[in-house]
Formats: sequence, structure tokens, C-alpha cells
Amino acid sequence: MKTKIQVPIILILIFTGISNIIKSQETSKTEKDILDKVDKVFTKESLRLLQTHTNSSKDIGFSLFLKEGKKINDVLGANTAERKVRNIIGREEFDPFMKNPKKEPNWERIGKKVISLYGAIGEEKYYGARMIWAWQNEDWPTFCKYYPKYFKTAYARSEYHINNMSWAVFEHSNEPGTLKIACNVVKFNLEQLEPENVAAIDTYANLLYKLGQKNEAITWETKAVKLSSNENEFIETLEKMKLNIPTWPGTKIVVDFDEELDFAGLLKKVRSSKKMLMLDFTATWCAPCKKMDKYVYSDSRVGNVINQNFISAKVQIDKTSTDSKYIKSWYSDAEFLVKKYKIRAVPNLVFLTNEGTVVKNIVGEVSSTDLINIVNEILKSP
Repeated sequence: MKTKIQVPIILILIFTGISNIIKSQETSKTEKDILDKVDKVFTKESLRLLQTHTNSSKDIGFSLFLKEGKKINDVLGANTAERKVRNIIGREEFDPFMKNPKKEPNWERIGKKVISLYGAIGEEKYYGARMIWAWQNEDWPTFCKYYPKYFKTAYARSEYHINNMSWAVFEHSNEPGTLKIACNVVKFNLEQLEPENVAAIDTYANLLYKLGQKNEAITWETKAVKLSSNENEFIETLEKMKLNIPTWPGTKIVVDFDEELDFAGLLKKVRSSKKMLMLDFTATWCAPCKKMDKYVYSDSRVGNVINQNFISAKVQIDKTSTDSKYIKSWYSDAEFLVKKYKIRAVPNLVFLTNEGTVVKNIVGEVSSTDLINIVNEILKSP
């Protein structure tokens, strides 16, 4: 034990330039002298200086932060040592292999190495890297596997946005155990870090609701509504909870978007069916468009009112190498309609009569309730 303490501590003192504690040419021969110097090193000033100059696993301070984490945390604050060590491990062991999002790292090799070298904190970093890689690549089964593994130890020192990670669990997991862990993580975040964060309160409420705790979920979502000054998105969620309607994404789009006819064919179909036409202008890069697919067009209430009264079609305004044959067949129609209806942003909903006259043009994302109200308003018009 004496040998393990003596050499690193003296080197640390030299490295940090704390000449008033020990001079570079001085060495200690007795255990008491060594322990006295150790105690002097564990001061806030000395450790802050050491922290600043520790930037790689080869630096002397790295070993101290790795092995003496509890003692350092007692001086500098909870999780300081773990964060320092984890960040260095990330830069050296993971970042070089995660720069190319299309080439998946050799997780087995990296995992074995960092866990062998750095123990529990290496394992935590490994789980976090697996989780964030899966999140970035929308590999939801893998994400939901590593979220609970990472947050088992990292909930109080997460290097990733707790609410964003937990919201992804809400959207993509149906496993009660994983949902409960996410619920507890968000609860800790609210109690200890962000008590007035409206988005976190909404996430917590939705997780409770998905777990079947309806009454508590309504209480928390009501708080989100109030704190947000009655933001429509939270009002919509609260109403769904009260009506026992799922607040999570549907498994499929229930609005019957036509995927066969061109624009001329749609107009002909509209006239023969005596329905109206709804065009949903969208783009592959449009996040609000994707959100409407998940939350609005998968809502059975929306599907019922749209399908009964409208022929619907999506109009993709951009072009990509992965476009289907049907989307490619719409290229010329899409260009024509973008100019005709002066589409400047997406999502953009254009409602037309069976004669092709525009009755409503809605720019921007809308909720299920908003869309149902818009449709009812159109249907009541003479």
C-alpha cells in the first residue's frame, strides 16, 4: 500500500507545481510524511489545478481521478472524478471510431478493452456510446437495450440530454421495465436538476400514462399545461389522456394517402367520389412532417374524419436517390403544384373542392385536434 501511494503522489506534486508542499528534489521516507503530503494534495485548489492539466490517460492526474474518485468528489463535488475520467475515455477510445456514422464501430473489441482498463466507469462509457450511436441511427431496439444499462449508474451524471433520451424510450419502448427506469430517471431529473422544465414534466407524464398510471399522469400533464401558458401540444396530450387515447406514436398511418394516381387522376377521382381533396406538402428532411405522420395521421379520430370526406395525397417537394417509383412519377406534378399554390414551407396542407378550388391553406405543423377542427370548419362552409 505504501509503495502504491508514494511514487504517484510525489509525481503529482511535481507535475502540478505545488512547490510549497514538496520540492521536486525532495522525497519522503516515512509513511507519515507521505500521508501528510497526500492530505495536502486533496485540497480544492490543488485538485482544481490538477483537473485542468489532466487531458489524457497518460497524464498523472488521470490515475488519481480513476482510483481516488470518492476522495476527489468529497472535495470537488459529486461525480466530478467520474465525469473527468469518462470524458477522457470517450475522446481516446470511442470518438475515433464514431466519426463515420455509416461505419459501425467494433463494439465487442472496444468494450472489452475499456472495461478491462477502466472498470465500472469504462463500462458506463461503453453503454452510453452504444446508446447514443443507436439513438443517432434510429436503431430503437438497441437503444432501448442500452438506455437502462447506461442510466443504472449515470442518471446523476449523464453526458447526454436526459429528457431527449427518455422521450425516445417513451416513443419506442413497450417494455414495462425499461419504461419504469426511464420514469425514475426523469423523476430524478425533475427533483434534483430541472424542477420547472416543462418538456421534462410532459415526458414524465407521458411515461406514467404509458405505464397505466393515468390519474398521476393527468396531474403532471396539467402542470405542464399551466407552466407552458396553455401550449396547444400539452393541451392536446392532456385531452388524449382524459379520453384514454394513446399519446405515443401509432404503429401505422391510418389516413388513406393515395399512392397510385397522379394529380390529374386525383382530381378525376375526387369529382367522381363527390369528396374533397387534401394535399399534404412534405419533404424527406422535414421533422415536423415526420412528427405529424407519427402522432396525427396515426390517430384514428383523424383517419375517420379525413377518410370519410377527402381524397388525400402527399406531395414530396424534394428529390432523393431513394425515392420510390411513385414519388418519381410525381416530380413534375410536385413542381407545378408548389408554384401554383405558392408553397414556401412544409408541412403545408392545401384543401380543395372537387372543382379544384382552394378552400383552406394551412402552413406548419398541426395537432390532431387542430386538424379535426379545421376539417369540421371546412365541411360546415357552404
